[in-house]
Amino acid sequence: MLEEVAELGIPEHDIAEQLLAAWPLAQPERFEDAHQSMMRGLEVLDRNGGRKATVHRVGPLSPLATVIVSSVARGIAAWHRSSLLQQIQRLYATREASSIPGSREHRILRRARLQAGVVNEGFGGAHGGVPTTALLAGGGALSAAFAVIRATLGPLFQSKLATIVLLLGLGAIVFGLAWAFLYAAAVARRRIRLSTDLSVRALWEAVGACGEPPRDRSYALALLSIVLLLAVWIVVPVIVWLIFS
Repeated sequence: MLEEVAELGIPEHDIAEQLLAAWPLAQPERFEDAHQSMMRGLEVLDRNGGRKATVHRVGPLSPLATVIVSSVARGIAAWHRSSLLQQIQRLYATREASSIPGSREHRILRRARLQAGVVNEGFGGAHGGVPTTALLAGGGALSAAFAVIRATLGPLFQSKLATIVLLLGLGAIVFGLAWAFLYAAAVARRRIRLSTDLSVRALWEAVGACGEPPRDRSYALALLSIVLLLAVWIVVPVIVWLIFS
């Protein structure tokens, strides 16, 4: 009765279609080439994903923008590399378990899984994100910094002019960071596309019945950056108008 409340959709259709695929590999003859190409693409992304980005559009702020853009792009590329490799390992493991022992598919899947595990250990075996301890420490430091700023600059908010100046300064900082994040997302997306997109699609087709290939986080970061840019353009003028009115 509970299931009758929800309508059938595309996920349910995909579940049935994937369960009907009884074979462990859709294209065994293409799998090994696709696997080798995927491992090479991960190597290339690891070597080039975090390289220094080129930023020349912000004049004297170009060195600072270059550092921010390069760091964020490096993080996106590292996270995607590690996440993609872990998903590949899980896919190989489940398909190996569902293949007939001793069959050709079982042998090549086992070899590919072992190779992917070795590669994952070489990359560190973890996502390229920020450790939890660093996030907690950073959050505590940020809270303390805001407390100091509030205690120091609190009296300035009694003046409308000082409030507007501080607000415009904060808006400029948020605008600059949002632009840098958007630029970094574009850099990471291009490097990931050149390094792994074709390989991962070919691998997913060779395995078959495993959904869409994983996507990186550059799109999510770009969307967040656009939202921040729009917020600065809308929120800051509205607050200034409210102060004057």
